Amino acid sequence: MKPAQNLKALLLLMAALAAVPAAMQAKNRISSYLRPYDEGPLRWEEFSLKITHADSTSAALSNVLRPETSKEKFGNMVVRRMVMGNYFDKDESWVSPESRSELNLKYLQTIFDISELYRRKIQRRLDTFSPRLATEIDSLSTERLKTLEELRKESSYGNDAAAVERFASEVGKELSEYPAVEYSVPEFSCNDFIYGMYLGFGTTVPFGESAVYFAPAYSFLFGFEFGYRRSSWYVDASTGAGRVLEALPTSTMWQTSDIFAYSNLNLLYRYAAVDSDSWKLGPLTGISYATYERFISKSELDPLARDLDGIKFSLGVEADWKYRKLLNLTTIPGEYVESTIKARLYASREQYFNAFGGWSLNFSLIFNWSGRMLKMRSE
Repeated sequence: MKPAQNLKALLLLMAALAAVPAAMQAKNRISSYLRPYDEGPLRWEEFSLKITHADSTSAALSNVLRPETSKEKFGNMVVRRMVMGNYFDKDESWVSPESRSELNLKYLQTIFDISELYRRKIQRRLDTFSPRLATEIDSLSTERLKTLEELRKESSYGNDAAAVERFASEVGKELSEYPAVEYSVPEFSCNDFIYGMYLGFGTTVPFGESAVYFAPAYSFLFGFEFGYRRSSWYVDASTGAGRVLEALPTSTMWQTSDIFAYSNLNLLYRYAAVDSDSWKLGPLTGISYATYERFISKSELDPLARDLDGIKFSLGVEADWKYRKLLNLTTIPGEYVESTIKARLYASREQYFNAFGGWSLNFSLIFNWSGRMLKMRSE
């Protein structure tokens, strides 16, 4: 590597390393100046002191409603959802030294309580996954600003003790009607269409005439799933290798101990006769285009020295163990994804063009991810 390239690589590495502590510092800073509502009532010690003129504002509360992504686990179900946080911004909140009265603190606490009330209302709408979610959140946000303005005007910015007490009492009552409940997995329903992808490995053990010439092949596979309700269609390709057991009578170029590549293009169908909370199980059938290809040189001229290809018809069983489920409520519409370990066991009848036929027993172990979009709740 040239010196200029070395210098460029070093600078890129230094920039990447510098970004890590910077990101951590930013996160720590946010947690240091934003404190959540549920940490308790406001205290004057949390406000910075600021000298003001006698006729100016004596205190200010900076209050932040901020949406965040939350990930919570319930058994083998992971729920990703939007959570609305209500924060007190300590950096932007201040009070003049002579204005640290109980009335002023109660006024600012009432502002914080009003924001918490509407945060809980917004959170309930987020959790119900309503089709009119954006409109409802916008309406609640406007209503919150209107309520805060009413508090400011009717209490003369916290100077009218009776008005502050009335608002504090009303908000406290409403907060008790909207308690911050512990979250649980919501009821949901999915669309009928399924989409997914998978990868894995497997083995093909030949029987009959094929077993005379070919040892078992070991392969990797990758594919896609398309489904409707309990039916799934799979399109995948696999490739692997094995060893020739005996020279083929159709060609002098397929010799004992040669290594071959074994490939399949599969179109399979599975009906999930069993679809429980943890398992899927059903019959599997399909058709494949299979190819045996030699790994040695083909420079010799032999009209019969060609790859072997043919058609396979398969029948067997497929089982899925659902080891992880993801309910993603951070998008509209939401998504439900099942992560499964899939096992396939099936027999295939194979016939290679102008050559020979036979049977094979196939086993695959697969990591599968399949998803469905959520149905929006009707109003």
